[in-house]
Amino acid sequence: MRMNRRRRGSFVVLGALILAGLGLPATVSGQTEKPVAALARVAVLGDISEVQQRILATRVESFLSDRFELISQEEYQAAEDAAFASLDLDQCTEETCIRVIQDFLQVERLFFLQVLREGSFTVLSITLYTGDTRRTVDDTCDNCSISQLYSKVEILALRLIGEEAPVAAAPEPPPAQGTLSLTGWTPDHRLSVDGRSRKPDRRGRLQLEPGTYSVLLSRKGYQSRTAKARIEGDKTTPLSARLEPVPPAPELTESGASGGLLATGIVFLAAGGVLLQSAFSAGDDAEKLAGDARDDGDRDTYKKAQAKKTEAEEAYQSAAIAALIGVALIIGYASADDGAGTALRGPDSSLLAADFPVSLDISSARVQIGWTLRW
Repeated sequence: MRMNRRRRGSFVVLGALILAGLGLPATVSGQTEKPVAALARVAVLGDISEVQQRILATRVESFLSDRFELISQEEYQAAEDAAFASLDLDQCTEETCIRVIQDFLQVERLFFLQVLREGSFTVLSITLYTGDTRRTVDDTCDNCSISQLYSKVEILALRLIGEEAPVAAAPEPPPAQGTLSLTGWTPDHRLSVDGRSRKPDRRGRLQLEPGTYSVLLSRKGYQSRTAKARIEGDKTTPLSARLEPVPPAPELTESGASGGLLATGIVFLAAGGVLLQSAFSAGDDAEKLAGDARDDGDRDTYKKAQAKKTEAEEAYQSAAIAALIGVALIIGYASADDGAGTALRGPDSSLLAADFPVSLDISSARVQIGWTLRW
């Protein structure tokens, strides 16, 4: 087995030397201004999936290929196999094998990515072998996602080749604020800007971003007011906070009260007149019907006529009450100029209270002058 391994290794070494003799890397280098370099396979120790390994290796390869002419992985694999075959196991230290691979590939630079993980803790390192020298940069991360490791690998590569990591452009400073100055502001005022309650300082000054705002000013006992305010940076925009008082509620004047008294009296009187006329007509019809039934000896019709007559009498009483109330109210209106008034009181509660000296006694169907109106 050892003889076969050495024989196979000899052929591999021979093939690698032929490639080197043909000057393949030099030819590639001659076609571009990029320096030639090699990237070793990623070395992993710990619980790191194949997909994660490939993601990190791809990022390093993509980054280096923008700056170097990388030897293909097939060429690197052939050189690595040749190096392992040409050395005994006790001779194949890391640095020795790397140097042999560089000799086979005829490259001065060889990059080597290593990822170590223990639990949630990860160590990333990239080493650059140049001749007999080596330079390593590393970084650590705890509970990092693959996207965070992806970014860290790029930063390590930048550090390794001496480039500065890209610095994000500083955000533009926010535009200078302007001042809304409310003249006549008091602690009782309330301020709303674009529908949001805002509180200026005790002098009525409020800092706002430049723009046009809808300002609502309010105060208890005063009429609210809405205004537009255009704010410009580093400038003060004055706005008056003075509001008009809420006008007092209209009071019922003596003339208005007496006018209402007269109108109500006329309505009662007119309604009473209509009802009286209807009651008289219904009573006459019932009286005539009762007389005809009595002459004809029709007892049933006679009873119906008597019932209608009773209804007519009740309607007459109601109409009389309405008409008398109307008369009382009209008399009260006539007395209003002298500071008089009226009080209409029913059996249980007062319907209308005033002070004119008219009294109504429905039981005797008389209107009496007095201080209250009763029935």
